[in-house]
Amino acid sequence: MKINSCILIFFSFLYTQVFSQALSHQPKEKYQNEAGRFKVAFPSPPEISNKKVKTDLGELVFHVFQVEPETDDNEKYEVSYLDYPEGFADSLSILDIYEVFNASQSSLASSPDIQSLGTFDLYLLGYPGREYRWQFTKENYFRRLRFFMVKDRLYLLSVKTAPDNNFNKSINQFFNSFELINTPKKEGAAPLSDKELNNTFFSIEYPGPTESREIQTTTEYGQTKLIFEGYQPNPGDEPNLAYFTSLIRYPMDITKVEGFDLETYYENVTANSLKATQSSLINSKEIMLEGVKGVETKQNFKEGQIIITTRIFLIKDHQISLQVMSLRGQDGNEKMMKFIDSLKLLKK
Repeated sequence: MKINSCILIFFSFLYTQVFSQALSHQPKEKYQNEAGRFKVAFPSPPEISNKKVKTDLGELVFHVFQVEPETDDNEKYEVSYLDYPEGFADSLSILDIYEVFNASQSSLASSPDIQSLGTFDLYLLGYPGREYRWQFTKENYFRRLRFFMVKDRLYLLSVKTAPDNNFNKSINQFFNSFELINTPKKEGAAPLSDKELNNTFFSIEYPGPTESREIQTTTEYGQTKLIFEGYQPNPGDEPNLAYFTSLIRYPMDITKVEGFDLETYYENVTANSLKATQSSLINSKEIMLEGVKGVETKQNFKEGQIIITTRIFLIKDHQISLQVMSLRGQDGNEKMMKFIDSLKLLKK
């Protein structure tokens, strides 16, 4: 089975991020801008400027807030926003909004030396957003961007970093610190959240509040959706560094594809996981849950400093995975087993 490189990059990012966050956590005081209706944790007070852009709707103004720290994990942090004409977004569908994001990011990344590393959909107070990750091969740096459409206002968050530091903890700390102020939650029927969608396929008891992410990508079976959910305790609070679940939704029942073999499928998923994490396999065994055959693996990560325990279950058109990252010598602890044993399959 072939797995899209976007998924491998995504999981490699997650594991490395958890490891770096376990080593250090330094929250910053938030900068607040009333006119922009946002708060965010810049590493220092931002420089403020305005940039005029010509569009089909006339000349619009980007209000730009940026910091280029001399000593930091990253080279540049930026928040900017522009206001479209009143009523611009009233008739836009979610697909139309995604096209606005795609067009905006394309205007920023028109060079052939730019490689896309992934696209992820998210929401903030019910307003749609999308994250893009790029590698600039010629200039030799990485950039992550997040767009949000809040009524007629487009927000852009951006972080630029060196290629040898593209998984540092400060990137997510900056993005996750962004808040809308004096902005009501979006009215109407909110889209089904990633967490709610996961809960129609399985249930599990996390030990704390979770965050979710989504990837749309292409596999050998066609267009595929991956929904990730995770919880990270504060460093030092317990022997586990992170708890993860993921749901991969294939466009068909892949067990009915000609030549499909479940054992081979699990072997390939395990091999891809080892590749993504650059870890080594400790052991692998067949397991059963509610009549569904699955596999459990244990991996050495970061030269054995961390143990990753994974359980995977394929059920027709979807794959359910759970993972726990534990410190060396703490594998099998009570909190870890309580999380693992709480998994219930809802669609079989």
